[in-house]
Amino acid sequence: MLKFLVSKSDDGVRLFKFVKGQLKNASLGAIYTLFRKKDIKVNNHHEKKDYILKANDIVLIYGNDEKLATFLKKSKVEEAKPLPFHIIYEDENLLVINKPQGILSQGDRSGELSLIEYTKNYFAYKKEDAKVYPLHRLDRNTSGLIAIAKNYHTSQVLSNLMKDHRFVEKIYLALVVGVVSESGEISKNLKKDKRTNFVKVDEEGKTAKTLYEVEETFDEVSLLSLTLLSGRGHQLRVHLASIGHPICMDEKYGNFAFNKSFQQKYKLRHIFLHAKSLRFKNIKDEQLQYLNGKIFLAPLPKVEEDIINILRGEKYGTISN
Repeated sequence: MLKFLVSKSDDGVRLFKFVKGQLKNASLGAIYTLFRKKDIKVNNHHEKKDYILKANDIVLIYGNDEKLATFLKKSKVEEAKPLPFHIIYEDENLLVINKPQGILSQGDRSGELSLIEYTKNYFAYKKEDAKVYPLHRLDRNTSGLIAIAKNYHTSQVLSNLMKDHRFVEKIYLALVVGVVSESGEISKNLKKDKRTNFVKVDEEGKTAKTLYEVEETFDEVSLLSLTLLSGRGHQLRVHLASIGHPICMDEKYGNFAFNKSFQQKYKLRHIFLHAKSLRFKNIKDEQLQYLNGKIFLAPLPKVEEDIINILRGEKYGTISN
């Protein structure tokens, strides 16, 4: 038999989702079988799979102990450790982190520690009853702000709002190829090829809109501020490439000849894209209304800030700090 105590962070979770989360190595068929055989109880009572759990409920799962043990996935968390990244904001519901370039937002087949595992270690270090629900993600080589919900309720409310700029404003900084003369909006549908994981502009794709504002221009590149009006995978990279201004050092959608010369000159080896700000607004949920008006900011990484200063020096003369 397996026994689980429902934590505050899982308050409001449906029983099926909770069991699935605990038995990570079990197939859906195996979990359905447990319910069909009534091998799952909550507080010593049989409950249906859509039962809403409450904090401090006791979930019991019956069956062969050896087989049940195979359903449990060993955590990558090895020990409680402080978070090695800059925490921008934290309260009982939300954690906002400035993710460095080179860190995975979520785990993959490589087994490399991702932001999720680092955060689990951090909560263990704090001895805090909190879960890790990333509300959005950044590519490995994109730096900047990531918001993580610490409980199920916050995750349910904010994960949907994160996709709509009316509730969460997300702004990025990007250095792009070419001189952009004026600010504007890109409105082009995007479609993903699931086989190649390549996104392209396609009228039959999903609606995607991006606002861009010119921050600075230099001889061959421009620094842009980008606001997502929709949240599609690789949206900023594909949209900018589609107007002839791909992001510097974008190895997938970029100008490869330019990237080679840029890397040789400025020693940059990753895409120049940074999630610089998050702002919450128009949230109606009573428990999370306090987030309205909060703005979280993350400065450019030093390597990228140094490049901007070099570019300013090349354009205007030596920049004094």
